[in-house]
Amino acid sequence: MIGEDVVHRPIGDLLEEILSRGAPAIPNYIAHLPVSPLHYRIAVLLGVLGIGPEVVEVVRERVRRRDSPEKWATMRGLGELGHPEAEGYFTRVLRERSSVEASITALQSLGRIRGRRSLGLIVGALGEAYLLPSGCEALAAFATPEAVDALERCIAELPAFRALASLGAGCARDAFVVGLERDPEWAGAAARGIGGLGEPDLAGLLLPHLKDKNPEVRRAAFEAYARLGAPQGSGPLLDVAQRGTEPWMIPALGGLADDAVHEYLVGELEGAQRRGLLKRLFSRRRVGRDEDRRAVARALRGATTPRVLEQIGVLLLDETDPVVARHLLGVRGLLEVARQRDRVAEVWRRGDPLLAHVAGVALLQNPTRPFLGEVLEFLSAPGFRELDHAPVGADPEHLLAVYARDNNPALLLGAFADSGFLDLEHLVEALRGRVTAWAFPSAAAPNGRFGRPEDGQVGAFLQSLGAAHPDKQEALWRLWDLLAQLDAQGDSLLDLFLSHSGAHRGGMQRALFAGFSSAMAKFIVGRGDRDLPELDAIASHLPAEGPLLRPLREVFERARTALKAECRDITLVVEGSTRGDLVMIEKL
Repeated sequence: MIGEDVVHRPIGDLLEEILSRGAPAIPNYIAHLPVSPLHYRIAVLLGVLGIGPEVVEVVRERVRRRDSPEKWATMRGLGELGHPEAEGYFTRVLRERSSVEASITALQSLGRIRGRRSLGLIVGALGEAYLLPSGCEALAAFATPEAVDALERCIAELPAFRALASLGAGCARDAFVVGLERDPEWAGAAARGIGGLGEPDLAGLLLPHLKDKNPEVRRAAFEAYARLGAPQGSGPLLDVAQRGTEPWMIPALGGLADDAVHEYLVGELEGAQRRGLLKRLFSRRRVGRDEDRRAVARALRGATTPRVLEQIGVLLLDETDPVVARHLLGVRGLLEVARQRDRVAEVWRRGDPLLAHVAGVALLQNPTRPFLGEVLEFLSAPGFRELDHAPVGADPEHLLAVYARDNNPALLLGAFADSGFLDLEHLVEALRGRVTAWAFPSAAAPNGRFGRPEDGQVGAFLQSLGAAHPDKQEALWRLWDLLAQLDAQGDSLLDLFLSHSGAHRGGMQRALFAGFSSAMAKFIVGRGDRDLPELDAIASHLPAEGPLLRPLREVFERARTALKAECRDITLVVEGSTRGDLVMIEKL
């Protein structure tokens, strides 16, 4: 059996073990999913997808076995994933009602699987008081009209009321309004239900509950009022936050496009002299410090006011947490101000590969002449950084082989997942969806998959990592293909991974090359033939040779043609032979 020491190991370490043990060990790892932390789930899901289709038969062989504790544990793990392979098993368990614990587990699993053939059985379980809470939870996961109808028939019971509130069910609107005045358990659920209805006219009913004695009711009312868009202003929320900001308040506030909220949040981030999140919360505990600051930075993404943008720009240059810096780089209005754009460019030049990647992609949306020239120089550099200072005649393949031999790719991937740059819960859902569909990525060799000129030698780099670990080569190739298919906030996971490794520029080169043509199109907007020298100044940074020279030249030729078509020179024309008047004609 797998112990707690395995469940709580780092992603890369556990992934390396899973890939080494191969498909036969997968059911044992799946068995621990219901009690495992997020990092364990990521390692297992990556391992399943990396090992490939042979996992399917191994899992199905375990499913076909006679009942045993090992089979039960595996089926619980599949149920935790919401895998359809487990639906028939848990349907039988629920019919047999062998034990309270087994029946509750079956309901929870069937709710995650959401198979149509089990819906009627779940509805039938609502008649048993001990199964009612789990049955309502399962129906809330279905969220179909039939499920809502079944819950509505039990609305007098708190579990059904809570489930309807989680769905924001319109049929329970009047019950939510009445429920606000009941005891705290009902009032908290009612507030959440009102928040889910999407009716701003009901927001006023929540305001008195922002000061409720019960903390759960206060939180539910706070989040619900923010979810409705704070139609009567953000003042009531800020009044509560200023008396003592809690971490859960930050996402709620971050969903509001409100200048006062952004002023408050940036003040929290820079450590303003008041009893706020950073001063009050962090002074009394160390755990969660990074997570709380990251939540505040994420909540500032919609900021637009000049004063807030100025503060964010200043904070960006001094920020040491790369995750906070990434969120600040994602602030929508930052690149609209020249001074802030210069600060983002400073992050691009600073040297941290992952932050430079994010800053570079952002600057492509509002490019300047110096930045475009720097992009061209970056695109002309070797992908593998070891080649920067390699002596003339050095063998690139040998350098790649040495690096690959000395670095474990599973650990590199685990460190990337642990970096904080990814929304791990979103990643788990993306991976889980692929596992439940047995949608395995391709095991095609990276040189063929990532061997285009614009890939910056990515294929050779990834190929070398697999070649150095022949026992895991196919699994690693599947994982590289998987990363290429997934993204985080618009950035390819493969490109971010390459930048995070710090060894290869390929990820950033791919992203910059992909966006360079549209960046040039944005740069020439509003310009004419007078600006041709400026275009030539950028073109002077073109690489002297290499596979990207031709496609980049084509970008400049298109830009040059467009500028020539926008003639803005003043022309002198003689109008008539007798008057000799000079008329100045300018194409505007």
